[in-house]
Amino acid sequence: MVGLMKKIPAAMMIGAIAATAVLDLTVFPMELPAWFLTMIKILAGTYIGHRFTYQTVLELKKYLKVSVFAIVWFLATTFVLGGVISVTSGESLTTALFASTPGGISDVIFIANDLGGEMTAITIFQIARLFSVYMIYPPMVRYFAARAKGRKTDGVGAPVAVGVPAGQKDQSVGGTLLIAALLGLVFEQLAIPAGAMLGAMLGSALYNETRGARLPKNTKYLVQIGAGITVGNKLNVEILGGFSNLLLPIGGLVVGLFVFTLVLAWLINRMSDIDFVTALMAVTPGGIQEVAVIAEDAGCDIATVMLIHTVRLMAVVMVFPTIIFYVVSMLTQ
Repeated sequence: MVGLMKKIPAAMMIGAIAATAVLDLTVFPMELPAWFLTMIKILAGTYIGHRFTYQTVLELKKYLKVSVFAIVWFLATTFVLGGVISVTSGESLTTALFASTPGGISDVIFIANDLGGEMTAITIFQIARLFSVYMIYPPMVRYFAARAKGRKTDGVGAPVAVGVPAGQKDQSVGGTLLIAALLGLVFEQLAIPAGAMLGAMLGSALYNETRGARLPKNTKYLVQIGAGITVGNKLNVEILGGFSNLLLPIGGLVVGLFVFTLVLAWLINRMSDIDFVTALMAVTPGGIQEVAVIAEDAGCDIATVMLIHTVRLMAVVMVFPTIIFYVVSMLTQ
């Protein structure tokens, strides 16, 4: 709350990360139940989707080419940074490549385990990547947003009026949450990457287009707190101990991703009409849920951010493993 009052970007999320990590490591270690994680993903998707309309979706078609370019860039980045990690840490090339893969941490770890990657090392690198994103990117994005033409610092993250006109009486919090939750659960059962969140986002958007979505005023802060709890809960003593043994390659990964992300955002800004701040959040190598929270707090074009992130997550699951497998096989023959 103190951070929020001082207008720290994504203050609730950062505070929840710190508080959960401290409690987990000292007083009250716990394993978050699956239903809690699903609930937070659905709530995040609902909040994001309730701003979307059919026109929003139509406008996204022009960004598909940009999304493909971003995927190729991330794949190249993965091989460059993976090679550096393998050389500096002594880890196998498979482990190093998955350690630098910018996907969902659970997806990356499970896929890597099937292909012979070392799960503990990969987890350490992936958590370092995520924590660097959540601690560095919010103030950096706010800085760039404040410098952007026509923006003011106090206006970043301000609420935006969306949905059907206020005079209509059919807006319903219950209806919004029900439809979003149903689609979120369906998508999760279908094993779609980030399915709970994407399904809820779609359900909320459909409800907004037809009836007018409505959510409680402080939903954004509940999403931030939930996201922070899920991130902070990933820390444990084994992970912290691993950081000290891999400081050099972890530092290389964090700095490398930072530089590659800034360059990619600049290129996307130059080759399209996406503003730099939105482009930066669209290619930020963090979890889709947490990045969406930061992007919304910074006043970015959420629809564009979500599109590019969704394409990235799907590519990491469907494309990256096959390419990594064949490249490693050729190099180790």
